[in-house]
Amino acid sequence: PGFSASIDFYNIDISNQIATLTAQQVVDRCAGGATQLCSLITRDSNNAIILVGAAAVNVNQAVVRGADLELGYRSKLRLLGGDEGISARFFASWLRENSQFLAGSTKINRAGQTGIEQSSGVAYALPKFKFTGNLTYTNGGFSWFTQARYIGEGKNENQPTNNASTLSFDKVASAFYVDMRLGYKIPVGGDNSVELFGSVTNLFDRDPPVTPYYQNLWATTQQYNPALFDVLGRRFVVGAKLAF
Repeated sequence: PGFSASIDFYNIDISNQIATLTAQQVVDRCAGGATQLCSLITRDSNNAIILVGAAAVNVNQAVVRGADLELGYRSKLRLLGGDEGISARFFASWLRENSQFLAGSTKINRAGQTGIEQSSGVAYALPKFKFTGNLTYTNGGFSWFTQARYIGEGKNENQPTNNASTLSFDKVASAFYVDMRLGYKIPVGGDNSVELFGSVTNLFDRDPPVTPYYQNLWATTQQYNPALFDVLGRRFVVGAKLAF
């Protein structure tokens, strides 16, 4: 009683998908054999690249495969006395494949890319495994919520160029965050109530894993992947909610 579970498997296969490639992806795929993209590249009299179009193109195939798991539990408690209850939820996701394929070019499965791709500067947020779990305890108007978030380790590139796979920075470390919230609800007559609360995100102030990238065009560096990891550190919120 109070327990629930579900698991979903998905296999999405799209033909003739329309996608927009970055300038670097256009150049790389043209050199890799996708000759239909070479028309987007303009060269000068010395054969140097001076312009790259980033037009929407037809991707021959896009494939996404994986599985999601959800578990839940809710029950009354007799621990400290009063109107006690506990609830827990757990979400996990496994990504097996996330790829695009153009005719004449190499198929790249980007599942597991959690860093900044060195060849294009794109910050991918595609961990192979991640989970979120939370636990809530209530007693009358009091509530205590704790959440854990995990992002599995990955790479900057699954098919790196220039032997980048042999470099130590190609591996992106995993990340684990804990969040917490305390609240107390005070009835103020009828269905009206005031809830006083305080919360903290990234309780242990975990730094994001380093995913170094240097952009030649603007001579700038980027050390973290903001699309996936917490780059702000520990932060607090206090407030009040009025329900009427």
